[in-house]
Amino acid sequence: MKKALILSASVLAVLLAAAAALLLFVDANTFRPRIESMLTGRLKRPVKLGEIRLKLVPFALRVSDVSIGETPEFASSGRPFIAVKILDVSAKLIPLLRVDLQVESFRLDQPAIELVKSRAGVWNYASQEPAGDSETSLTLRKLEIADGLIAVTDRQAGTPRRVYEHIDISLSGLGTGEAVQFTARARLPGSAKLEVQGGGVPLAGGLEFSGLTAADLRKQFGVKGLSDVEGVLSGKAEWVLKDDSATVRGRMEGRQVRAGGMRFDETVVAEYTASADLDKRVLRLDSLQMKTGRGSLSAKATVSRYDSDEPAIAGSGKLTDASVPLAALKDPLRIATASLSFTNSSARLEGLEMQLGKSTLKGRLAMRNFSEPDLDFQGDLDRLNLMEMQALLNPAAGPSGGPSPLRKITGKGALAVGELDLGTLKLTNVRTDVTLDRGVIRLSPVRSELFGGLLEGDIAADTRPANPVITVKAALERADANKLLSSATSVRDVVFGLLGGTFDTRFELKPGEEIARSLTGQVRLNLAEGKLQGPNVLNQLATIGRFAGLASAPDAFTSVAKMRAAMNIAGGVATAEELALDLGGATLGGTGTINLVDQKVSLRLLAVLGKEMTQRAGGNKIAGLLTTALANPQGELVIPALVSGTLAQPRFTPDAERVAQMKVRSLLPSTGTLGAILGGLKGKPQAPAAAQPAEPAPGSSGSLTPAPAAPTAQSNPAQKAVESILDRLRRKEKKEPKQPD
Repeated sequence: MKKALILSASVLAVLLAAAAALLLFVDANTFRPRIESMLTGRLKRPVKLGEIRLKLVPFALRVSDVSIGETPEFASSGRPFIAVKILDVSAKLIPLLRVDLQVESFRLDQPAIELVKSRAGVWNYASQEPAGDSETSLTLRKLEIADGLIAVTDRQAGTPRRVYEHIDISLSGLGTGEAVQFTARARLPGSAKLEVQGGGVPLAGGLEFSGLTAADLRKQFGVKGLSDVEGVLSGKAEWVLKDDSATVRGRMEGRQVRAGGMRFDETVVAEYTASADLDKRVLRLDSLQMKTGRGSLSAKATVSRYDSDEPAIAGSGKLTDASVPLAALKDPLRIATASLSFTNSSARLEGLEMQLGKSTLKGRLAMRNFSEPDLDFQGDLDRLNLMEMQALLNPAAGPSGGPSPLRKITGKGALAVGELDLGTLKLTNVRTDVTLDRGVIRLSPVRSELFGGLLEGDIAADTRPANPVITVKAALERADANKLLSSATSVRDVVFGLLGGTFDTRFELKPGEEIARSLTGQVRLNLAEGKLQGPNVLNQLATIGRFAGLASAPDAFTSVAKMRAAMNIAGGVATAEELALDLGGATLGGTGTINLVDQKVSLRLLAVLGKEMTQRAGGNKIAGLLTTALANPQGELVIPALVSGTLAQPRFTPDAERVAQMKVRSLLPSTGTLGAILGGLKGKPQAPAAAQPAEPAPGSSGSLTPAPAAPTAQSNPAQKAVESILDRLRRKEKKEPKQPD
């Protein structure tokens, strides 16, 4: 044992002495011609070496400023094939003592390597075959590249030079007759790792990465088409490279993934197989199975010109139970099933069944231009609540966070909606064509049921303001009057019957606020088979006229055979420019205001009792004759009245001023003249665009006639008679000062 130790120490001392002798007596630069000649002959390229020094640990020749030039075919680039700041050449020690350089390995620190593909499709590293004689042949146990820069220029494809930095490569078995093996690693920020291993013929190996981000792929490797992709990726893959083709099979996981406006809070797991035609620059995703949560996507795709700034992408797939979170929405889209086809800038979903909020949609959807989507769609929605949809938008897309996402969307389509909720107004069985115009949603034409009636026309919703603005231009037939008024105004359980008419109105949708508060526009209404809940109007007229013949009628409501009204609405206050009611034996006409928010009324009415009802009331022997009531030549009682209070609790008082005016001028209407106006109710309501101005009726605010209206093309004689009476009274009011009551 002791002898062995002594022998080992002696050998070590000899080696150290030899190494010291090398440092003292051997000039390492004497090896420069040999190394340059060997590399030039092997590589068929000009090789230039800088200063050479001996390095003991580990033992090697250290060469500075190494340059390996290009062949004439590629010399036009102006860059060397390889430029190395420091090259360590590991050689056998004993032959080196005899000044015989036998190289075992190379280590290149911070090299810059230029890979160029000619227009003919030939790479610069394979442009010439190496010489085969023993003098210039090179056998290496290992070749290492540390922190290298690799630049790739494809002249055949015409793509710009692409640079990959901070690359470590290790190769073994060069020139040994055995299969070359290699390992390549990318130095990435933080804890990210990327490693490729391979070797053999054909070249095959594995790929492993973790903590890799889309930013790493863009910055380090110049990967195109990821400008709108973020996330942290990990995975493994197996690959085979043969000639100009490659195949890969692997598994990948993604965390905090965001792509194309979609974000995934859950881990995304994908298993895939892919192939590539490197010569044609075509990548094929042969199979993709992606899962997130309980949802899944199966897909195939082709990417042409994958290394260009604008690769061409086309594919298809199927979504099942997928939760698709969009940056613009608080809650994700939940897609039960859909067949998918897509390109770079478009996507199409067929057989779509999805849920957003409490709404379920079945149909199809096509989208172009993901940054500013243009949609084409057809679908059936079980329900659609506009306020709910507004609330689902991400707060970051509001006034403080930039424009609403809806402002970027255009498109058109057709929808069938079971229930369309516009605040307190609910439409059912809606059928409509839809236009989306950067925050404005237009339903035109729209046909729907509204509280048992039929609504036809146009509806627009402007979602750009904080409170959406709804515009309705439509005609309505036979809707439940109480349900409609109760939903849109504070008028509840007062007006009953079948309501129709035309509407040209707008209002704002504010949470918890009645539509009536912001209601503005024009309406023309008619009511059939109606009833006014509250004090009986005929009894109130009997009180004014001081007769008791009609007191037998019940006091809880008033039956209305027909009603017609033309109103201008501003801020929830309706100004009746025309108001006419048929009470079955009596007719009423008037003007005034009705507040749809607090129900306050201010009306000036003119009631005409028919002959039969006049006789029941006592005829010309009633106590109020010539003071609160008048008799016309047809033997009918005419009663002017003022109405104040609320719709639920109206207060009727005599209109003595009107009585005096009518006595002086002998202007007394009849049931026939007022009934002629009511006769217009028999026809079908016209659409708002074709609606005519309201006919004159008793005026408000001290006048028996409203503001002048455009004359209608056709007026019946009875209507003209009423207009003549009211016009004459209006002229008298202007001449005579108002007398105190």
